[in-house]
Amino acid sequence: MKFKDVSRSGGYIKQAEHKQYIFKIYDKGLQYNLPEERIRIELKFTRMEKLNKIGIHTLSDLKNCATFKPLKELLQSEWKLLLLYEPPLLSDSLPLIVKNKKQFQWKDFDYWINLTKQERNRQRKKYLEYVETHTSNLHQQIANKINYKFNHLIRNDYQLTV
Repeated sequence: MKFKDVSRSGGYIKQAEHKQYIFKIYDKGLQYNLPEERIRIELKFTRMEKLNKIGIHTLSDLKNCATFKPLKELLQSEWKLLLLYEPPLLSDSLPLIVKNKKQFQWKDFDYWINLTKQERNRQRKKYLEYVETHTSNLHQQIANKINYKFNHLIRNDYQLTV
């Protein structure tokens, strides 16, 4: 899935279309002129198959806190599949191949699409090693926040109105 800018103005909404959902990422801080960045991650379902599998058939099913854990797992698994290019913290410490070639390839969507499935998996592993050793690993930081927010919802057993 390739993300595209669907902002009306200012560049704060990116989305990628999948067969069953649209993956959206917003900068709510920019959208509402807040002093800090506020990321919002959303799966907008266009087909109910994945939701039905976790027990969500109607909007009122979202009132049931038992759906929070499977929703959390669904969002986490989709987030994990997403590749988020991250620049290195210190380019001096990069291996030459990464410094001169790979970092430019890894941030190019067409590069990933044109790889065979086997080569894409191999490059993904190399990219994830690079992220862990040479970046602030923003992808993992966001995954941790997703986990924290859902756990907060689950622990507090919120009464939701739909």
